[in-house]
Amino acid sequence: MTQQRLYHIGFGKKDLGSASPVAALLCGDPERAQRIAKETNGVSCVATLSENRGLHSYLCQMADGGKFVASTSGMGAPSLSIVVNELVSVGIRTIIRVGTSGGIATDVKAGDLVITADIPLAAEVIEKGGLALNPRGELYSEDNIRQRLNMRDFMDTLRSSGVDTGGPASFSQADRQAFANQLDRLLAK
Repeated sequence: MTQQRLYHIGFGKKDLGSASPVAALLCGDPERAQRIAKETNGVSCVATLSENRGLHSYLCQMADGGKFVASTSGMGAPSLSIVVNELVSVGIRTIIRVGTSGGIATDVKAGDLVITADIPLAAEVIEKGGLALNPRGELYSEDNIRQRLNMRDFMDTLRSSGVDTGGPASFSQADRQAFANQLDRLLAK
């Protein structure tokens, strides 16, 4: 196992401490990894291991003292393969993939509501006549989804080239309220 910081995940075995975790929750979205680490009941974020190249990793501790890594793999099999190999090289032996939602779009019908921060999924939902609501309260529409897709692709290109884009703002009480208000409006129709 390597003690050095690895290029893609941005941390090494020594960053995990003496009682190193052997499990990781792995998702594609950096914001989801951060939410697992910082907003999950019974879980505390012990350390930000890395926010490197759009691949975020956090050392987490459960209420019973058990530790795990919440990490992101980026999109697609090639980046997933790289991240999994680097996680294994620092001692992770159990990897649980969380958050995959791409299959939802195949069953969407006109008028269905999908709550997602996944912009490509939102575009598919809208194309099928469904409604796509962001967890921050933004209702995606035919009028705004192309711009959101273009910005997402642009930011992904920047991150892939090594530019630190800083990621999204923390999920706030105002976001929760905006989401609740928009959901109420949609359900009242």
